[in-house]
Amino acid sequence: MNHFTKLMMLAIIASFLASCSTTQKQRGKALKFFQDHPQEAAAYCGNVFPPKVTTGKDSIVHDTTITPGKDVECPPVVIKTEKGKDSTIYRYVKCPPDTSTRTTKTRVDTIENTAKIYSLQFQRDSLITLLGIRTTERDKSEKQSKKQLIYLLVLMVVVGVESFIIIRKIV
Repeated sequence: MNHFTKLMMLAIIASFLASCSTTQKQRGKALKFFQDHPQEAAAYCGNVFPPKVTTGKDSIVHDTTITPGKDVECPPVVIKTEKGKDSTIYRYVKCPPDTSTRTTKTRVDTIENTAKIYSLQFQRDSLITLLGIRTTERDKSEKQSKKQLIYLLVLMVVVGVESFIIIRKIV
């Protein structure tokens, strides 16, 4: 390879490395842009995570109130008796009860923040994955600890037997 070809290859590699942008740099640029242009961030989030509106069912409640009827006094009736005395009779009429019904119509609509839901679902999935990794590591560590305990017990038995043999030869 001649000198010019080496320089060209070096220039191509250098320009390629200079043009590379890490994910962290891209994230920083996007964050800076959205901080400078919050309306763009709102439009982006609104398009990617639109709010979910759920229309509730109508609930109709009837509330009936019954007011008891009043007793209305009728004009008195005067009756003449045989002895010459007048007797007055007072009468009352019972009015029917008054019924009134009030109807209330209620509907509850729900607006869900889908951006928050997606964020929480991502956090949940990440934590589940991390829990799986930690559980695997713990199980591996427990197996390793059991092996080490068995090796230690075997070593203690071997040292004990050897010590017993040595002491027996001495005595």
